[in-house]
Amino acid sequence: MKRLLAICAAVGLIVTACGVIPGTGSGLKVGMVTDIGQLEDKSFNEFSWKGVQDGASAIGAPKPAVIVTKDIADYKQNIQQLVDQKYDIIFTVGFLIGTDTLAAAKANPTIQFFGVDQFVADPAPANYQGLLFAEAQAGYLAGIVAGTITKSGKIGAVGGRSDVPPVVNYIKGYESGAKSVKANVAVSSVYVEDFNAPDKGEAAAKTMIGQGVDVLFQVAGLTGAGVLRAACNLRHWSRCRPVPVAPRLEELHHHQRGEASAERDTRCGQAFQGQGQADGQLHQRCDERRDRRVGDPQPQPGPGGSDRQDQAGHRGHEVRQAQAGPVTRA
Repeated sequence: MKRLLAICAAVGLIVTACGVIPGTGSGLKVGMVTDIGQLEDKSFNEFSWKGVQDGASAIGAPKPAVIVTKDIADYKQNIQQLVDQKYDIIFTVGFLIGTDTLAAAKANPTIQFFGVDQFVADPAPANYQGLLFAEAQAGYLAGIVAGTITKSGKIGAVGGRSDVPPVVNYIKGYESGAKSVKANVAVSSVYVEDFNAPDKGEAAAKTMIGQGVDVLFQVAGLTGAGVLRAACNLRHWSRCRPVPVAPRLEELHHHQRGEASAERDTRCGQAFQGQGQADGQLHQRCDERRDRRVGDPQPQPGPGGSDRQDQAGHRGHEVRQAQAGPVTRA
């Protein structure tokens, strides 16, 4: 969700800079090159694309174009296709495509480039901006949830690739968050080195579950669907990264409120029907933990320390706000 909103904002900013009033018809050509995999991955590519579409619509631009990357070796030529077709704004998705995006930006100074999850080192071209996110913070909040609800004292995380810093940041934050509420919690993590292999994700999750893990966190794109499948089938808790596993934003809206969709497959549809009750129980636990902390004797605040108690008092609320992806229980 954060990526979607950031991409919408990025399109609006560049159009405003060009002196065009959003919604009046910009005429700018907007395109996107995905990370490796497929567009409908229920995750990273899909919601980046949704953001590009919404952003283009908001400024009155023509329908944007998308090129789906099947192999890392295709990054350069995919970007070049949009350059050759004279696109004005090009989004590229993922850390791994950053090098080719930088090269394209330097070679084409009149085209504006945006890179999702791409750090642009100085001196950065004026026409290239990276869209970065506080992954460790989101992972930390997911870890608080995991540490709160685990009964075995063992939680796990499945990552897509270990050479992608945002994925690593999510999982490091997850571990830290869990240990902040349960110091002795055991955190297992594995990287399957593939964002597009649900079977590998399912196998990794089953291995962890066999070792006693009862809460799973996935940061693995389409591979993460396998993690969710394993948790669904074996009746374990599962936590998505903050890019929800839902075919449409409308379904995410319903999932977060425990509403079932007739379009889902039967097994997972049944799993989501119990989500409202499960979420209610989780929220109650978070509130109870918050109340205990607020009731404990607090140290006298030092300079600037008066906010500390407020932060503790709102922890339960923050945990609920962090649930951009569904916590599911079969």
